[in-house]
Amino acid sequence: MTSYGKALAESWSIPFEDTILRRNLYSKTQTKKSIIGRAEIVQSIFSVNFNENHYHKHFVLVDDVITTGSTLEACARELLKIPGAKISVLCMAMSQ
Repeated sequence: MTSYGKALAESWSIPFEDTILRRNLYSKTQTKKSIIGRAEIVQSIFSVNFNENHYHKHFVLVDDVITTGSTLEACARELLKIPGAKISVLCMAMSQ
């Protein structure tokens, strides 16, 4: 959702970086998988690439629709490897 994040960053006049959090594995849609199946997949598909300039920063994760939250949780876990990192999540909709 780079376009959402970039547009919000420009609107809020805050920095936008799309190289810190990296997706290592691309899988087919998770909409037909169980909650457990999704959680197992997303545990290792993201990694974080940071340096001292990223310490003690506040990161905003942007998602269009939160289904189970597994992907956002995996992203947040990686970002929290950065010393002093704070995480906020912004989503457009949430499924039931």
